Amino acid sequence: MLYRIHKKVKMEIIDYRDKLKWNPRRGHWAKRDLNKVNKIILHQELGAGNTESVHNYHTSKECHVSPGRGTPKICYHYVIEFDGSIKWVNDLDDNVWHTKGQNSTGIGIMLQGDFDGPNHNGKNEPTEEQEKSYYYLAEYLMNKLNLSIDDLYRHADFGKPACPGDIASQWVVNLKNQEA
Repeated sequence: MLYRIHKKVKMEIIDYRDKLKWNPRRGHWAKRDLNKVNKIILHQELGAGNTESVHNYHTSKECHVSPGRGTPKICYHYVIEFDGSIKWVNDLDDNVWHTKGQNSTGIGIMLQGDFDGPNHNGKNEPTEEQEKSYYYLAEYLMNKLNLSIDDLYRHADFGKPACPGDIASQWVVNLKNQEA
């Protein structure tokens, strides 16, 4: 089904996969069957970095996802920066570690920033450019993977209440409500 969820101009998805180096301590992500992907999960960074700094943290020994070893690469499939830039950072068939229990079936999108959410006082809020880019990317992925608006989720739906923050969470809720 072809979705039109936001009036917008065509946006560019920047292929950033080869710009981020693999962690030499971890190898590469395991591959997965794209036919089993059934959800798109929105996250926030919970920090003040950019694509490169998040990648460097994830692949470092200090990373909370894999202490002492780091992860193979940044733990999302896409990053949306404050200016609305969409960076494609991992292959869609990469089994990236972004949401416990959902990695083999979910696509992870991270918003750059640190936003207010339940029991978390953020330092900024998502931008209008990020919102437009999220809607564009969600529509693009739903069409590409034959998913529906019902397949859009927030990390909060899987046990991380502050992620992706109150404002970005509302984007997902509003999309699902417009379908009803």
